[in-house]
Amino acid sequence: MSLSSTGVGEAQFSEPFSGGSFTKSLRILHVSSRPQSSEPINQPISQPDRFAPVTATVDLGALRHNVRTLQARADGAKLMAIVKADAYGHGATAVTQVLREEGVRHFAVARPAEGVRLREAGIEEQILVLGAPFPDQLSVYTTHDLSATISSVETAEAACQHGRSDEPIRAHVKVDTGMGRIGLSLEDAPETISQLSEASGVLLAGIWTHFATA
Repeated sequence: MSLSSTGVGEAQFSEPFSGGSFTKSLRILHVSSRPQSSEPINQPISQPDRFAPVTATVDLGALRHNVRTLQARADGAKLMAIVKADAYGHGATAVTQVLREEGVRHFAVARPAEGVRLREAGIEEQILVLGAPFPDQLSVYTTHDLSATISSVETAEAACQHGRSDEPIRAHVKVDTGMGRIGLSLEDAPETISQLSEASGVLLAGIWTHFATA
């Protein structure tokens, strides 16, 4: 089983601009060779530029096809869809809604503000913020039910201090397995995980990593 080949789509978006309106246009490649879907996302993916109008079509049918392909290969494992950076420019709200319809129940974003926007759009499933939180941001996580990435001893301590038993912080531990960017070292991870597991104000929900040589 393999993902389908690349296809191309186009659409038009009109938005107001000082002194009138303009039409954006941008050609987007989609992983689908099937006929173009009738489900375009009618929203712009770049800043207005009346001198270089572009349009874009996101083929949601291709998205559905690829999700079903991954689900079939995952053999029952749950998928977490990464929809950071406005779903990589495809429109986070619309893409997330389609993924929900296909049974995806876990999503991830880069920053808490992205998670808040999804909550405001009515997304109720679990949302993991991949970037580590600053201590003064932790109230945003509990208020909007966002899962925090714990990638350092300091972040773990802040989560334990901020969380409450009646409003715990849901946390996923990030372990550095060789990428060398962010994450707990293999030496610090066991003790930190034990600390989080015992904290009444933290709900340890998962562990994740970037594979350096995947």
